Amino acid sequence: MMQIDIAPVAPDKITDLDFALKALSSEMGDRHVANVDTLKAAFAGDHPAFNALLAHSDTEVVGAIVWTPVFSTTRGGGGIFVSDLWVSSSARGQGIGNKLLSRAVSDADKSSGARFLKLAVHRTNPSAFSYYTHIGFKEESDMTTMILEGASLQSFKKL
Repeated sequence: MMQIDIAPVAPDKITDLDFALKALSSEMGDRHVANVDTLKAAFAGDHPAFNALLAHSDTEVVGAIVWTPVFSTTRGGGGIFVSDLWVSSSARGQGIGNKLLSRAVSDADKSSGARFLKLAVHRTNPSAFSYYTHIGFKEESDMTTMILEGASLQSFKKL
């Protein structure tokens, strides 16, 4: 089993995060619009748009997680929403995904409390769905994810 170091993303490691997120998008067949510059801009300042951890072996990036804090009135407190979780194919099956999720929740709990962890799973990724249910996630069958973007969002901003 390889030795893995998990650490928060520092500004000088944004290129490593970009590599991991591109790999995730490629594996999922997703479009990938973010780049090093957009990640740096979103990560800058006193209130970054996201938190992230990287998992490194001695020689390469083998995992990444990106999350944001959220608040739920129905759960009575704060939690985190995981937008991206990736483990390289060469490192899967070694518990790196569990370690990244656990560390993200632990870090969030120290800063603002974490009563829950929420994420979305692509219906086209049954292995991820199986993994998440195996570790205890429950499907919210009464919820549908919706998004407003592009021209519709621009119009909405003008109201």
